[in-house]
Amino acid sequence: MHQFTVTTPTSIIQYAGIEAMKHGQNDAEPMRQAYEKRRDFVAKEMTEAGFDVVHPGGAFYVFAKIPASLNMDSWTFAKTLAKEYHIGLFAGAAFGDDECIRISYAASDEALTAAMKAIKQMVADKSVVSDK
Repeated sequence: MHQFTVTTPTSIIQYAGIEAMKHGQNDAEPMRQAYEKRRDFVAKEMTEAGFDVVHPGGAFYVFAKIPASLNMDSWTFAKTLAKEYHIGLFAGAAFGDDECIRISYAASDEALTAAMKAIKQMVADKSVVSDK
C-alpha cells in the first residue's frame, strides 16, 4: 500500500494534471503581473532610500546593498529593523554578501508599503553623516 501511496499519482491528480495542461496555461498570469508590480515598487522604493538594488528577473525577492551611511553589516541591519521598526527581512550574509539584505515581495501591497516606509525611516534615523 505504501508504494502506491508515494510513487503513483492518484487518478484525481492525473485528471487535474490533464486539465491544467489543456486549459491552465494562463492561470498564473494575474499573479505574475502582481509580483512584477510589487517587484518594481520595492526596487523603486529601496533605490529612493539609498540602496543599490539588483533588479530580479525571476525571483520573488530583492537583493539590495545597504547604504554606506548606515555603517551596518547585514545582520545588524536586519536585527535593528526587526526590533525597532517591526519589519522582517533577511541578512545578505546568509547568501554570501554581508553588505546586502534580501527582502521578499511575496507579500500584500499593504505590507510592502509599510515595510518600505519603515526602511526609509530607519535610513533617515540611523544614517551617520561623514566628516569627509
